[in-house]
Amino acid sequence: MWIPVVGTWRLNECHYGALQGLNKKEATAARCGAGEALAPQLRCAASCVEAERPALHHRHDPKYASFHPEDLPATECLKDTIERSWPYAQENIGPTIWDSLVSAS
Repeated sequence: MWIPVVGTWRLNECHYGALQGLNKKEATAARCGAGEALAPQLRCAASCVEAERPALHHRHDPKYASFHPEDLPATECLKDTIERSWPYAQENIGPTIWDSLVSAS
């Protein structure tokens, strides 16, 4: 079966700011000096916003050269990621899935 590939920045994973690129242990230690046990809580925090690491900011990525800087957050929490991706999923992915289910029956 052919599955279309959709490329949009709205479906990118969460950008963790200062924690971007660190493994669980490094991220937890950088965030609060705690052990790896707290890593899942930090990754899934709904409102935690970390300081950015300027070298990792999207504005330095050529893929985003055409974007206005205000549209590229320095860091995101889970809530921000959902607010960015959910409308796109509802408007584009949901109807596509529904149409394929209807046409298959």
